[in-house]
Amino acid sequence: MTKRSIAPQRGFFPQPVYLIGCFKEDGRPNFTLKTWITCASTKPPIIMFTAGDAHQGTKKTAKRVLETGVFSASLATISMIELADYCGITSGYQTDKCADTGMAWSRGAVLDVPVLDDSPWVYECAVVKTLDIGNGTVYFGEIKNILVDDGIPDATRGKVDVSSLSPAIYAPMKYFSLGPQVYAVGDSLLLSLR
Repeated sequence: MTKRSIAPQRGFFPQPVYLIGCFKEDGRPNFTLKTWITCASTKPPIIMFTAGDAHQGTKKTAKRVLETGVFSASLATISMIELADYCGITSGYQTDKCADTGMAWSRGAVLDVPVLDDSPWVYECAVVKTLDIGNGTVYFGEIKNILVDDGIPDATRGKVDVSSLSPAIYAPMKYFSLGPQVYAVGDSLLLSLR
């Protein structure tokens, strides 16, 4: 297959959609959409997300995460996509996103963070490090607790039926749903032994 070069960019990175939550100075919850999120460590369990221009004050949630040292990361499902998109394109400086949308939220079970009631999988994290790079800041959060819906029968590693959660997937400027499982880790070895 022949290939061609294109300009360096962040053009193609399908990613899960999470809503990062924290409390504003007045105690009201605020959530923003983040797709630049992934695992950074297993021992201790750490996730990381990136926000642009946090130190310049352009991102309310990112600024508050820096100030409070804690955040939640609520997985956005397909049924939550309208809410997630609104939280991603609306400024927490200009409005109360929770009041605008009527989103249901609760306090975390371990950390003082807001969590979205409709999300089937929520991380409660404490910031352990930040890294400024380019025009972004990477936040490393140690997972202190995971809240999962009771309907998820086995929430251990490798056991979760991800498609049953209906996670929203972002690929620049569009949202997608997850298709069925097509392979499992180790299947290539099993097939080669036949």
